[in-house]
Amino acid sequence: MMEQPSGSWTRTGSVEVPGGAIAFAELGPTEGGSPPADPVVLLHKLGGWNADWRHVAPVLAAGQRIVAMEFGGHGDSRATEPTGFAYPLAQSTADVLAAMDGLGIERAVLAGNSLGGCVATLIAAEHPARVSRLGLVSVALGKAVTEEKALELERPGWFDEDGRPLPRDAAENARISGTLNPAIGEELNASRWQAGRWVQWGERGVALANVAGVLPRVQAPTLLLYGERDPLIATFEEPSLAALPDGRAAHVPDTGRFPHQERPAETAAALLSFLEEADR
Repeated sequence: MMEQPSGSWTRTGSVEVPGGAIAFAELGPTEGGSPPADPVVLLHKLGGWNADWRHVAPVLAAGQRIVAMEFGGHGDSRATEPTGFAYPLAQSTADVLAAMDGLGIERAVLAGNSLGGCVATLIAAEHPARVSRLGLVSVALGKAVTEEKALELERPGWFDEDGRPLPRDAAENARISGTLNPAIGEELNASRWQAGRWVQWGERGVALANVAGVLPRVQAPTLLLYGERDPLIATFEEPSLAALPDGRAAHVPDTGRFPHQERPAETAAALLSFLEEADR
């Protein structure tokens, strides 16, 4: 499997948190643009890593501090394995908040894809003073399911006998995510393999959490950003907009569930436009 691709980060490292360490990659502020009041914290998808954001971060870093973080068990992060069959989403939120504290980030713009968006949503709902704006990039903002239903997510042929995710071919990645670039699928296979059993534990944690139920408590202005081929749009966009006190939606053309990887320039432009609303 390929190693995590490098990016134009100016600093990398890890922050000790209870039960492990959260790896981070930082960039900016670079010259140009006017910095917002708060840094931007980027959170990756289930089975992802910080490199997911390597093409978006340099665009956002003009005039502002960007920090990408890896969840426990993903990328270069460490975490104590869960005692049950899932890593609770609440623990992931605690890990991110502890890492923010360790990096001196009192309040941030949170932007997350998939799992990262679910974690960011819980932080915004439960710790409103820590989040100034919320960017949700292709996020399944679902209701909680039972443990039995959560176990049904483990589809035949997706994991080996040790619970590690198996590689998917280009056709299967395109069917699941609407993403047509084979290179992104290959990188996803590598980052999922790096996360290993944490993919299952994290997926179950999301399934057991009631992310949809906390949306009315999110005070921060929120952007729902989906690729136009994203299969999640039909299920989650309309009800999520109805539930959010201050929500808006945008679509990135010609992409699926990973617009920040497939169309980074357009994704960065949409996020920057959303951030600039604070100055109007």
